[in-house]
Amino acid sequence: MSRSSNTTREHILLTATEMFLERGYADTYTKEIAAEANISEALLFKYFFSKEKLYIEVFKSYISAHADESMRYFDPDQPLEWLYQFAMDLFSPDEHTPKVALMFGQVIRLQVKHFILWAIEMGEFHPILTAIFKKGQDMDQITRCDTADGLAFVYFRFLVGLIIDDLFFPNQQPVEYIKTIKRLFGNVCTQKGINPGISIND
Repeated sequence: MSRSSNTTREHILLTATEMFLERGYADTYTKEIAAEANISEALLFKYFFSKEKLYIEVFKSYISAHADESMRYFDPDQPLEWLYQFAMDLFSPDEHTPKVALMFGQVIRLQVKHFILWAIEMGEFHPILTAIFKKGQDMDQITRCDTADGLAFVYFRFLVGLIIDDLFFPNQQPVEYIKTIKRLFGNVCTQKGINPGISIND
């Protein structure tokens, strides 16, 4: 890709980032991004095949540019509380929700609509969740009834299930189900005397 092409691509990304952050994904249109970037929509699609692809690239560039913010967000002091709050950030964001969480929630929604993309990107997020669960287990906040990796898998599938419901049945109340997170993953098994490290299914 030529230097000019790189410059055009970066210009589109910067313009799209500002607009997505200001308006959100649903209320930002590729025609408007192209107009703001002073290019044609056809040229925009030469670099980014769809609005979804553009948003995912915007998200990746934002994470890279704000690495410290992202690391702080995904390295919580209270892992169990973070699991609950992260789900709330996805389904019930407010003015205090970090931008990285808002963008991440939209990326997950896009990937749920496109299952192949989601399956690929899941591999990048799963280790982050596993590290959070491991930290929570080490701090005795999160159950040791299963491995950190196994719990991360269950948690992510739980969120995806809620997102699918939210996409197809928007009148449901996912927040009511989110309230179960602390009970699902809290350190109840060790409190009841179950041998740590033994799976519930064993």
